[in-house]
Amino acid sequence: NIKSAIPKEGFNFPAKLPLVLIEKASSLNEDGVLQVATRAGFLNKNYLVAEDITRGKTYIFREEEKSLTVYSKENDFVYVASIENPPTSVSVPDETLISTAENFLKENFLASNEGIHFSSINYLLDEGEHLSIASREEANLFKINFSPIDSQIKFVEDNPLNSNVSVWLTPLGQILKAEIKKISSARFSPQEVNLKTYEEFNTSLSTSTLVSLDNGNVFPGDLPEGSVGEITVETVEIVYYQGDVSQNFYQPVF
Repeated sequence: NIKSAIPKEGFNFPAKLPLVLIEKASSLNEDGVLQVATRAGFLNKNYLVAEDITRGKTYIFREEEKSLTVYSKENDFVYVASIENPPTSVSVPDETLISTAENFLKENFLASNEGIHFSSINYLLDEGEHLSIASREEANLFKINFSPIDSQIKFVEDNPLNSNVSVWLTPLGQILKAEIKKISSARFSPQEVNLKTYEEFNTSLSTSTLVSLDNGNVFPGDLPEGSVGEITVETVEIVYYQGDVSQNFYQPVF
């Protein structure tokens, strides 16, 4: 049972928007993977190679306090650093966090012709087993999201906190994690697609899909059937979403 608490005057969106057309990055061979790892500071050639069922050949590099996982088929990277993130009420400004994240990506993972654009920032409270959205003052984790094209509309994935490129930082600007899904190029489509009207939006709620709960900490498939009895939609925004990774475009969705 899905119902909306959004008034018509709160539904202020354009009638049309373009798609974002993309060209995916080429798959990496082993030499390409090693070049990326070396540039990111992983000089030890004793890496692991695994075969991921959905993402193909996977390379795992480890140094003392950091690791890098490369999904060669999709040209995707996951960087993780082991940094103590103590509770602190002190944090650097958002502008500094954004520039730190952007410079880290450009120095370690992006080619000179690859552009990224700041999209959004998530203020998060990491309590060990639980991650929740917080105010900036409460946050002990800052997630900087980037998009492949300069857009006022942010890009999301199935977990709405995720983007195709993101960097996680401590309040003092130390890099904890980075997730990079390479896109070769992106551009807006010359034609625009129609967006739902307020009436169409409300009518379509009954056919919408629940993708995550508790800010991405719980997924519906992990719960017994019938656990979710009713949903009330209190806020709505437009985002760019790819859906099927085989598609070569992102579309605007509510």
